[in-house]
Amino acid sequence: MIAPQNLDLKKLYKEALTYQNKLDFEAALSIYSEILKHKPNSAEVHYQVGLVMYFGNRFLKSVFHLNIANQIKPNVPEICKALVKSLVLSMDKDIIQDGFKNLKESKLPTELKSQLQNQLVNLSDGNNVIAEKGALKELEKLAELNKSKRLEAALEMAQTVEKRFPNSAAILDLCGEAYVNTQRFRDAEKVLRKATEIDPTYWRAHYSSGLCQLELGATYMAYESFRNALYYAPRNVDSAIELGNLILRQNKIEAGTEFFSKCLNVFPKKSLAPIQLQYGARLIENDKVEKGTKICRTAIANGCNKAVHFTIVASAYLKNENYTEAQSHFDTALKLEPNYISALVGRASLNGQLGKFDAANNDYLKVMQTSPRNVGVILSYMRSKKGSEEPELVKQMIELYEDPLNETSKIDLGFAIAKGLEDQSRYDEAIKYLDEANSLEFNNHPFEIKMIEQQDSEFADIVEGFDLNHFKGAGFAKARPIFVTGMPRSGTTLTEQIISAHPLVTAAGEIGNSSHSAFKRVTVRKNHRTTLRRIRGIPAKEIFSLGKECWNELKEHREDSEYITDKAIGTYQLAGLIQAAMPNGKFVILRRDPRDNLLSIYKNRFMSGTHKYANNLEMLGHQYNAFVRRINFWKSVMPEHIYEVHYEKLTANPEEETRKLIDYCGLPWDDACLSPHKSKRAVKTLSIHQVRQPIYTSSVKSWQRYEAHLQPMFDVLKEAGNYPEDD
Repeated sequence: MIAPQNLDLKKLYKEALTYQNKLDFEAALSIYSEILKHKPNSAEVHYQVGLVMYFGNRFLKSVFHLNIANQIKPNVPEICKALVKSLVLSMDKDIIQDGFKNLKESKLPTELKSQLQNQLVNLSDGNNVIAEKGALKELEKLAELNKSKRLEAALEMAQTVEKRFPNSAAILDLCGEAYVNTQRFRDAEKVLRKATEIDPTYWRAHYSSGLCQLELGATYMAYESFRNALYYAPRNVDSAIELGNLILRQNKIEAGTEFFSKCLNVFPKKSLAPIQLQYGARLIENDKVEKGTKICRTAIANGCNKAVHFTIVASAYLKNENYTEAQSHFDTALKLEPNYISALVGRASLNGQLGKFDAANNDYLKVMQTSPRNVGVILSYMRSKKGSEEPELVKQMIELYEDPLNETSKIDLGFAIAKGLEDQSRYDEAIKYLDEANSLEFNNHPFEIKMIEQQDSEFADIVEGFDLNHFKGAGFAKARPIFVTGMPRSGTTLTEQIISAHPLVTAAGEIGNSSHSAFKRVTVRKNHRTTLRRIRGIPAKEIFSLGKECWNELKEHREDSEYITDKAIGTYQLAGLIQAAMPNGKFVILRRDPRDNLLSIYKNRFMSGTHKYANNLEMLGHQYNAFVRRINFWKSVMPEHIYEVHYEKLTANPEEETRKLIDYCGLPWDDACLSPHKSKRAVKTLSIHQVRQPIYTSSVKSWQRYEAHLQPMFDVLKEAGNYPEDD
């Protein structure tokens, strides 16, 4: 520990504030803790720790530190306001009562004291909406349109009443909801911001803002919006559920469990069942299946027994890969409400993962009949169909493309239309839709070459001096993982299917835990800063614990298997560290003609904002070049631990290549590996339909159909020497 006389506490405090402003709360908290060791009565530091705990949704800990700050420096408005907010969100009756008593004895300005006292005794559920004069009729009509999901009618009305009632927070909030429902998120963001400015205490505008921000990927802002909504309506079920869900979906199990438990202690009995249901569902998603199931059953017994409720539970089981329970709950939902869209879509997704495409498509068709502009469903349906089989649907999609509900729909339609036109051999038309859809997505989520350059620089530093022999005997030898990794759309799903068809092997899918744990090991805090360290400097004990941790996490998914595959595509990045940690692990790297590989990426709609390089031909080339650099490095330092599968060879000579692959994995031969399409296991990737077919070669050299349009990508590949020399 640093000697007190050598500490510059003011400098440390300023540094902590800098981290806090950058939302690096862990680094800030580390410094604040150091300061408090030497200056335990610092009101300023306790106040900041209280804020950090608040932003981390640890409301009881926030109250603890803010109380200390208030005792040291009483009657400071900012401290008292922060304290009251954390008190309200703590959902702890006893602590709130103590807070009210202390506030009553304070010497705050009368108006502020009254306001804060009222907030501490506020038990509003937010259901009383006050509209400005003349707006009530429109308010009720728009609310009904939103509730009944009459999207186009709601959108049209919202665009009208937004102009008529520009100063009504309630009207603007409902306009925002209509925009969110039609995925016009930027319009929603703008109108909802105005609503919260007009009336900062209107809980529903904060709640709607949170929903919008989640769609935009602004998780931090969504947290604050849901906290504000709950602060102004402390017994509002929807706000409590969204905040609790968000905490647990961010894997903050302790904080989420504490929050939901407190809610169940203070909410009125009539409100408990929906909270129980959501809490139980999130626990199931987080592998707390037994406890989550018990809580969900209690919620159902207490009145959550409609189609929407069974669908929520079914979706949680689906995410947990408990397909039997998921199927049962989806079926129950659809018995209660045969045309319930969320249940139909969920069951279709489940059946698609299990290879039951006819059943999946039947559910998709039902949705398309009742909701013909549901573009996401159309896209899912088209992935399993040939455009030549659905010429009328392709025409319908082109008509929708000219008048989409929103930009997201236009992007989805662009990919779906391109697929349909390609199936009809209309390649020049298909590429136009592909280019436009990718361009729109790229504008929303840009990607620059400097991002790859920074990753290259960091990688070079991490692996400097790497020598696998340095870690000999240090790893966890019991582990038998088989990592199947490479670029997206390179054949990783097919290869994992081949290996996992072996009776001694179980497929875990894209778990990615080993990759995440490895990155944590090369990320350290030094002098309160986050830095990267070289692999060669990691102690043997950490190498062993990394291997054991990774293997145990894989075994949680497939505990009875000796060999487990993980096909997370990013595992190759730190292959050497993972190999050192699990010396009996295997790395299978997929290589595919980059022209076919990158075109396939360009043709497929990934989750928005995930593979940002995928929507620009030049960036695709640069990303592939970076992939080759990584693989070439690992081959140079541990060649015996890298086995490359070439997609073209695998599909041309499946038995020969499969036998070599199984031999590399250290497995005895089994004929089942020649029929991977017969596997019954679930598949979640975009290759969901391809891997259910016998191995085929029809996708080889598909780039030739679009050769004239792919030159920007080819030029980048040629610059790095990665453009293939054709035979």
